[in-house]
Amino acid sequence: MARCAGTECRRWLPDVLIRTGRAGLRLDGSWYCSPACLKDALRRRLRREPGAARRTVSPLSPIKLGVLLLVSQSTLTPTLLSEALDEQKRTGLKIGAQLERMGLVTPQEVLRALAAQAGVSYLTSVDTEPLTHAPGNLSRSAVQALGLVPIEVVEPQQIIKVACTAPLPRVALGALRELTGWIVQPYLVSDQLWPALVASYGTARPAGQPAAGTRVRDLGDAAQRIAQLARRDPSVHMSHVRWDPYVWMRVQSRQQVEDLVLPLTEPTEDESWAAEPTSH
Repeated sequence: MARCAGTECRRWLPDVLIRTGRAGLRLDGSWYCSPACLKDALRRRLRREPGAARRTVSPLSPIKLGVLLLVSQSTLTPTLLSEALDEQKRTGLKIGAQLERMGLVTPQEVLRALAAQAGVSYLTSVDTEPLTHAPGNLSRSAVQALGLVPIEVVEPQQIIKVACTAPLPRVALGALRELTGWIVQPYLVSDQLWPALVASYGTARPAGQPAAGTRVRDLGDAAQRIAQLARRDPSVHMSHVRWDPYVWMRVQSRQQVEDLVLPLTEPTEDESWAAEPTSH
């Protein structure tokens, strides 16, 4: 006889029913009699986390970016920078966009300064055709949640190159590294180029090939999806990483890998795990 791994469940079933897959489901070697018990286990598992990493990244202040540009661009003087900062308070534009509007710097000069501050490389253009084949096999949901578009995968060295906008999303980069185990190399791109990269990613997946993941509404929705996968393959196991405002679950079996992106919603009695203190 086997007992459901749900702590509040006392259901027992003969081993033969479980081994043949005729009842319940398995995740990470544990048997659950229903998606409801799996949902409870997922909630406890997430609650045991030391805390969700904050996704918010402090942007480079207008003055610091201005100083970087001032040092690198001979055409930008302290007086012009001061004027741009005053005008930027009125327009609400980013200081880089403000300097561009005033004709004091080029978009490439702003991008180069942002990349220099972040200590990464930058790209002024990206061939979108390879992106249509979804390098890295992420889902559109994961791409949008992370704010990262994989642009190239180097299989032998286990390197995944990604495009992103400033400020550098370091926590999202860490999440991608933790879930995949690969080396992540970021490249900054402009805000103007970014939408085209996101729109192109994964649009040429072969007919019948599902996206590598989906955005789920809540923990119950995630449990139902994991249960569907687990019923097809008892070898399913799950890893996850939390960062505000998402939980990224990677569900793997012998046949496939699927990413589930779960938004951290306002705390409720049912989803109280989302209200735990966060730390970086």
